[in-house]
Amino acid sequence: MRIRKLKLFLSWISLNEQGAKNIISKFEEMIDSLVIIRSKGVLLKSGISTLLIIASQYLFFYFILLGLGINLNFTKIILAVAIVLIVNT
Repeated sequence: MRIRKLKLFLSWISLNEQGAKNIISKFEEMIDSLVIIRSKGVLLKSGISTLLIIASQYLFFYFILLGLGINLNFTKIILAVAIVLIVNT
């Protein structure tokens, strides 16, 4: 059902046939991967580890700024670090 809607959308934006096939195959692979992740219960473990990694990055930059003598409040540092991480990624 979802793949059929995707095919209809891709034909609506007039994507060529080879490009549409590539996008559809990638979406099918992604759906299969998400089903495997859900079935193995990996989603919770990977979500927790992702949150821990992000939190450690924020704290690392926060402590670097404190060590450099830049005294900003925590929310300004969170905003600055978010911008740095988004631009760097």
